[in-house]
Amino acid sequence: TSLRNAKYHKNNNENHFRLYFSLFFVLVLLTVYMLLPPMW
Repeated sequence: TSLRNAKYHKNNNENHFRLYFSLFFVLVLLTVYMLLPPMW
């Protein structure tokens, strides 16, 4: 069961990394959008 727990924790960490990466990506996009003058 400990091996299964380790695998579960690894997947959980990967999911958290993906979540934070997407949030960071959206934040960067918003910052670029705010800093750049709108082209339209």
